[in-house]
Amino acid sequence: MSKLDMEAAVNQAIGKNGAARVHLEQLKLDEVLYALQKLKPKKSTGPDDIPPYIYKDCRLVLGKPLLYIFNQCLAEAVFPDRWKTTKVVPVLKGKSASNVDQYRPVAVLSTPAKVLEAAVHKSILSQVNVQLSYEQHGFRSDRSTSSNLINYMNYIVPEVDAGGQVHVAFLDYKKAFDLVNNDILLTKLAGVGFTSHLLTFFASYMRNRKQYIEYAGCRSENYLTRSGVSQGSNLGPLQFILMINDLPTVVKDAHCTLFADDLKLYLAVRNREDCQKLQDIDRVVAWSKHNNLQFNITKFITMTFSRVLSPVTYQYQNLESM
Repeated sequence: MSKLDMEAAVNQAIGKNGAARVHLEQLKLDEVLYALQKLKPKKSTGPDDIPPYIYKDCRLVLGKPLLYIFNQCLAEAVFPDRWKTTKVVPVLKGKSASNVDQYRPVAVLSTPAKVLEAAVHKSILSQVNVQLSYEQHGFRSDRSTSSNLINYMNYIVPEVDAGGQVHVAFLDYKKAFDLVNNDILLTKLAGVGFTSHLLTFFASYMRNRKQYIEYAGCRSENYLTRSGVSQGSNLGPLQFILMINDLPTVVKDAHCTLFADDLKLYLAVRNREDCQKLQDIDRVVAWSKHNNLQFNITKFITMTFSRVLSPVTYQYQNLESM
């Protein structure tokens, strides 16, 4: 996204929200020290090969130099190129070590990048938290898989106990974190009120990120990642939930809950007209295409909760046929 495009997005956000109000001018020493204190010392080293415990144990010495560097980055709206490289370590998650599909990629960043991201994340989250969708339960300190399930069951159980039935559609995005379009993401950040200067910093953060694979003592060449949010980062999850923050607004008739990229649509059903209302799936698919996100067709499932002998049945249009 060019600077002109970002300015246009900010102007649009100002017209919608009244002001571009999400901004971070500089960090404070206690914010950097807190981020250093929260480091997990036993985590693997990143591309810089400096163990996290060094930074954590020496935080009282390193705090002020890091604060100066971080505030220079924010003032110039530049994220250092050296901190944009991610080490990816394949970890076996299944039983067949010879099958590449049985490995899960674990992303590891340089420790200074983690500290800067943690401090920036805390400041920005405090400013945008009030705008986050109530339906989103992922990557939020006051939400979890438990709150997601409780909200969901609080709707279903009374309906079923009263002799009714509830239809549910389960949807999941395909490689959601990897396929986020950065230009669209920047527009979404402008939409929640990011200032032009902060958008420029995030544009720098996203631009020309690199990864390499390290396994069994071998290392690949660096390669560019031209889309997606940074895996293994503090800012990546926040960026993603801001990317899909407006998704629940397109759901008109059904109820929905989100946990990161996992979406449930559900509605009490008494007749075929109610079933057609749950075909809000169409609006969600249209939103997804507009935002360059793809559903995992193999994980699209519909389910009925009911105790009645002759429940209403309906063949919902699946994602593959849309």
